[in-house]
Formats: sequence, structure tokens, C-alpha cells
Amino acid sequence: MLELDDRYVEYSVSTITTTLLERAKTGEEDAWSCVVYLYGPLVYKWCRKRGLSREATRDVAQNVFEVVARKLKDFRREDASNTFRGWLRAISDNKISDYWRDQYKCPDRVSVEDPHRSLEQVQFREEIDNGSDVQDSLDIFERVLQYGKARVNPKHWEVFWRVIVDEEDRHEIAASLEIKRANVDVIVSRVLAKLKETFGDVFEDRGSPFHEPRQESDGHQ
Repeated sequence: MLELDDRYVEYSVSTITTTLLERAKTGEEDAWSCVVYLYGPLVYKWCRKRGLSREATRDVAQNVFEVVARKLKDFRREDASNTFRGWLRAISDNKISDYWRDQYKCPDRVSVEDPHRSLEQVQFREEIDNGSDVQDSLDIFERVLQYGKARVNPKHWEVFWRVIVDEEDRHEIAASLEIKRANVDVIVSRVLAKLKETFGDVFEDRGSPFHEPRQESDGHQ
């Protein structure tokens, strides 16, 4: 079974995000949709930790991504510390703070729990600063695979997963699915090509556990 090294996951998420952002900057709707799909749950988590209701979270998250869409062309990753996730978090934090400021300006909308929100905001900041970036990256990478799976023939994805992730013998896979052994290689190559087309070269990197090893002719095809 495939085991993902934390460093690989961090590298992959960073590379995939960079690829998608560059495509999104040119106006590619698919790339933008993928960015929202990958990072929307993270914004949702930040909002909920600040005490926002589900309804308020939807509104704030929409405001966050409206700002991101408007300012995306200005975003530049000049060094390792200048990450998209950090930029997104800063925008989210500002929009969440704006939300609570607006709530306090309208006392009729403030519930009995709201006086405790200022403390929650402090706790939220500590949680974010000390939170698990690795787990966030793992969650994002899992969504990368989910996004890819949704765009591939289900049977092809099964073959890809059994070969690359479960590391099953290709002959056994071919026999169980009643397809030619050669077709297993073709399917795996096509799925990897599709993932590369969407997410960039990270799935072709030789350091990647998803990199397809060179296949040798064995006379069984």
C-alpha cells in the first residue's frame, strides 16, 4: 500500500497549487474551479473555528474567494515563506474579522453567545499558528486525488489505483478484469497523463510514488 512521505505531500501540494494558480491567472475556469475545490474546505474550517455559523461561513467564504479571484494576478511567491495558503489565510482572517465587526455594529443580530467571540478569536489565531500544516496538506492532496478520480473513467481509475497505490501485480489485475496485460500499462499511462495535464509535472516526477516505472517487455502481452 502506498505511503506518502510528509515532505512529498508538502512539495506536491505546493507544486500543484503553483500550476493551478498560473493557469487560473490566464482565465482558465477549470483551474479556478479546482483551486476553490481544493482550498474551499480549508477556508470553511477557519471560519467555523472563529465561531461562524454554517450560513455565515458560506457567505464569508464566498467573499474570500471573490477577493482571491480579484487579486490573484498580483499574488507572487517570491520565497518559501510567501505561500498561497498563508495569503489565503490572511484574506480569510480579514473577512472573518469584518464579519464580526459588522455583527457588533448591529446589536439586534448578536446572540447571547457573542460576548465570548473575542476570546474565541484569540484562541483561533493560536490554533492556526500552531495547527497542523501537514494535516492540511494531506487533506488537500486527498482532494487532489478525488478531483482526478471524478474526471477519469471509473474502471481506468481502478486499474491505476491497483497498480500505483495498491502495488498489485499487473498480470493479476489484467486477469481479474479480463483485459489484456498491455491494456493495463496503457490505462495507467493515460491516467497519469490526465493527472499531469490537470496538476502539472508532480505526478511525473521520478521522486513521486505515483511515477510510473519503466515497463519491460515480458512476452505476456
